[in-house]
Amino acid sequence: MAYAPNSSLSPQRLTAIVVVILLHVGILLALKSGLARKAVELVTGPMEVDIVREEIIPPDEPPPPPVELETPPPFVPAPEITIDYPPEPVKTITTTTEPPPPIRMPPPRVVSPVQRTLPSIGNGLSKPAYPPVSRRLGQEGTVTLQLYIQENGRVGEAKVEKSSGFPKLDDAAVRHALRAWRFRPATENGKPIAMWHSFRVKFTLDDY
Repeated sequence: MAYAPNSSLSPQRLTAIVVVILLHVGILLALKSGLARKAVELVTGPMEVDIVREEIIPPDEPPPPPVELETPPPFVPAPEITIDYPPEPVKTITTTTEPPPPIRMPPPRVVSPVQRTLPSIGNGLSKPAYPPVSRRLGQEGTVTLQLYIQENGRVGEAKVEKSSGFPKLDDAAVRHALRAWRFRPATENGKPIAMWHSFRVKFTLDDY
């Protein structure tokens, strides 16, 4: 009968060791590839985290201390002091009024009456020339003139006071009075003076 030596590693044991080694290698690979983390998530599920903010309430500040007001002292009116002064002496002024001197009135002035005369016609007044157009048209009328007769008897100014109704007759009378008429001037107390006076000029076809 042959003899076989005893071996420490049997086929069953060697298989078990290989299996264990393979498991360790698989676990290492799984950890390296993240399979372990996925496995944990599958087992535990997603975690929900609620963040609670704690409200910090500041402590109440103490009230300010009361302000002490100073009470003013009571009002005390000043005492009234009366000083008696001696009365002032009354001064008496005596005035003497003299009557004004009598007013002497000048003697009344004797005014002599003023003797005045009006201008007058000396040797008569010439007639102004009849305007040919007025004669042809048969125009007639009377012109009243205001004449300023100077101290020498000449006519200084002439203007129409009342028209004859025809301008050509009026103009003929004014031009003739300034050019040709002479008067005896007005006088005052015998002295010649200048004066305004009215005269009439009549234009009639029968008189020409």
